[in-house]
Amino acid sequence: MGKNVEPAWDLLIRSKRVVRALPVLERTPAAFGGRE
Repeated sequence: MGKNVEPAWDLLIRSKRVVRALPVLERTPAAFGGRE
């Protein structure tokens, strides 16, 4: 059962990281794509 649960937890952790990072990216567009 553990082998089937691990991918699900990985997706959950990644999605939470993305949700936390989105506001930061929105606040600093220069850091995201303005370093030309």
